[in-house]
Amino acid sequence: MSLWFPPSERGRATAFYDSGARIGSALAVPIITAIIAAFVVMAVLGVLWTLGWWSYYRSPKSHPKPNAAERAHITGASVGPTAGASAAPQRRGSVAWLLRHRVVWGMIGGFSCLNFVVTFFLTWFPSYLVQDRGFDLLKLGFFGMIPGLTAVAGGWAGGIAGDWLLKRGWSLTRARKTCLVAGMLLSSTVAAAVLVESAALALALLSISYAAIAFAIVSLWCLPADVAPAHQVATLGGLQNFAANIASALSPIVIGALAQATGSFVVPLLVTGVVAVLGALCFGLLIRKVEPIAG
Repeated sequence: MSLWFPPSERGRATAFYDSGARIGSALAVPIITAIIAAFVVMAVLGVLWTLGWWSYYRSPKSHPKPNAAERAHITGASVGPTAGASAAPQRRGSVAWLLRHRVVWGMIGGFSCLNFVVTFFLTWFPSYLVQDRGFDLLKLGFFGMIPGLTAVAGGWAGGIAGDWLLKRGWSLTRARKTCLVAGMLLSSTVAAAVLVESAALALALLSISYAAIAFAIVSLWCLPADVAPAHQVATLGGLQNFAANIASALSPIVIGALAQATGSFVVPLLVTGVVAVLGALCFGLLIRKVEPIAG
């Protein structure tokens, strides 16, 4: 102001540039209000969804539409474990009791490894494309959604494949473990993505990895109903999910620290690939049989 304006003009000049701060503070009110409103809207939608689900959902026993034959089909269609598990004594099924069983630790270990890999796609994946593969914002916005879309297809494939194998006469153990181990091993292609020069090929490998993870997770979420007493299916599901979310919380910290220490995502993604293989070992070796747990 002192260099460009004489004393007689500094008042108007000062008023002009200072008005920018006033404009900013005025615009901040509706913008911040809109941001707050967005959070409120999401909260309200969550509550409305919960109320709608609560009022709509009925168990097969209380729902008016299924007839006796359909109810019998539902209780017997899951190749036996539900009927067997429901007969388990009510004293069984506590968290401490569940943790006594090897299959539960296989589920916890495998899911933890799976979530470690998944969280890369939810956190550091865009940064990898930008920093290591030179994607600009336009490419990131377009190509960055490809792995997520392939994961949708992978999840559907996992559900169809698991049911198809059971209808073909495979045992529950063989069908579940095949989908779990194959999915986790294939997801280790996340490590191969950093070893290829082509960005397109790297994106393809990452898409395969994410789809394979989604393929495996379908069978994983079938396991609580397959092995837990009927009255503790939710407990086992919550237990494995709790442990897996700890791994999910650690994943971005570990990957970010390794990326910062090495200056690229090569080492972090190699480690992530190893974690995927460890998950396959958990499912393959710790889970011996998929059957109602007892004793």
